[in-house]
Amino acid sequence: MPDTKTFPQFESHLRTLYAEGKLREIIAQIDERRDDFPDERLFLAYWQLGMAARLEDEELAFQILDDLIYQGQWINQVLLKTSPSLETLQNHPQYEERLREMSVLQEREIRQLIPLLTLHQEGRCGSDNNPCPLLIGLHAGRTVSLKAIPFWQVAATHGWLVGVPQSSQALWSGGYVWDDVQIARDEVEHHLNTLKTKYTVDPRRIILAGRGTGGELATLLPVSGGIDARGFIALGPTGTLMDDPDQWTRILQGRPPRGLRGVILVGERDPYPHLPEIRRIVDIFNQNGLPTLLEILPTLGGDYTPDYDQAILRAIDFVLS
Repeated sequence: MPDTKTFPQFESHLRTLYAEGKLREIIAQIDERRDDFPDERLFLAYWQLGMAARLEDEELAFQILDDLIYQGQWINQVLLKTSPSLETLQNHPQYEERLREMSVLQEREIRQLIPLLTLHQEGRCGSDNNPCPLLIGLHAGRTVSLKAIPFWQVAATHGWLVGVPQSSQALWSGGYVWDDVQIARDEVEHHLNTLKTKYTVDPRRIILAGRGTGGELATLLPVSGGIDARGFIALGPTGTLMDDPDQWTRILQGRPPRGLRGVILVGERDPYPHLPEIRRIVDIFNQNGLPTLLEILPTLGGDYTPDYDQAILRAIDFVLS
């Protein structure tokens, strides 16, 4: 069996089993390894549901859904109604009943989400005489904004106004993504305007930052000209653009936004980013007149530790220099 210590390795192994038609083995291996990846439990449940449906094992599929409902968890209605993997279930009355139950749970969670979390020092950012630099920190994919706060709170302690938006694009309980870039851009722009209205912001010191796919978006928006900012900080960025450096050449078209600077931080033990591709992207940026620094952080993984704080402060200094 291949090495499957990290979740990307395990997910790759599942995809290999799927290509080999070993659907029952996928279900069994997820049962065996689920507790090893607590942050991916809903993703793995969705995998199992799809395999049960393809095997036409309705009893198992309904048991998976019932277990989730019992735990107060849900999967997005669009996924459940349109996924080809679930086609054998989609006209079943019992399936429809469970969709209605999950819809109630989904609506309840979304009502409780805070669209924008804000951090700043007391007494700061409230007058024209004391404008604050602004950092927008985007959460990683398949998670929520609350989990992103530890990465960016160091900026708030150093005098920055920090806004941490919550994506509206839901996959499942606690799992929100930035997949639709236009929706994501509109939401980020709305939150930027909200913060500029509520607080006094220094327009020359606005940084977009993010982790994982949030890091990819934080890079894309200013680089493409979609959001006006001084620069970007991408922490362990992942996504389709980070896997295909040539796309950035087309996005830049040799004309990066004037004065833009960026930093990409990658924890040495973070299993998600593809370093060869990221190194090439950094080269493309620098060759096209977009000063970009890549820093590999020894011993750090993808989860927050206080060791990230100094690296983020260095990144801010580079962007503003």
